[in-house]
Amino acid sequence: MAKTRATILAGGALAALLTLLLLPFVDALTGLVFVAALTALTDIDIRTGLLPDVVTLPLLLLGLLLSLVGIGPTPLASALGAALGWLFLAGLALLYRRLRGFDGLGLGDAKLLGALGAWTGALSLPLILLGAALSGLIFYSCRNAWARRLDMRAELPFGPFLAFAGWCVFILTRSNLTELTAISAVMQMSQ
Repeated sequence: MAKTRATILAGGALAALLTLLLLPFVDALTGLVFVAALTALTDIDIRTGLLPDVVTLPLLLLGLLLSLVGIGPTPLASALGAALGWLFLAGLALLYRRLRGFDGLGLGDAKLLGALGAWTGALSLPLILLGAALSGLIFYSCRNAWARRLDMRAELPFGPFLAFAGWCVFILTRSNLTELTAISAVMQMSQ
């Protein structure tokens, strides 16, 4: 477990460094808080299977408050991101429980997606979910191949993959990387 925690902390430190290098000053400062919270949530979820409200809810509220002062998405996009993120995963968790008779997704994941939506806006939610699902699928496929066994009843925390995808989308939406990608696409179309 100590090796896992060291890996998580190293990943958080790398994310913090990239946040500082890739983002404008104000976004980088707020991004450090974002990275710290996501790193803590990743560690907690891997160790306990929980995403505590004491971290997810302040993260959500901070995303909403920052939007009110002009940092990040518009207040409407932030509020919609928070509401739709929570509603989608909470609804999916309820549906899964009704169909299978046991929990397959925790409400902490719904709250985390709501927080990520508050920081990145409603239109970012599909990309976050896609990134989280793909990174989780790749990780668990590799892990199962390495172990040479598949346990369909094993509990698999989804929070770390939401955190990773949310950070990636945060960087893409706040940096000049999206402008470079758009410029590159336009340049290729004009050739």
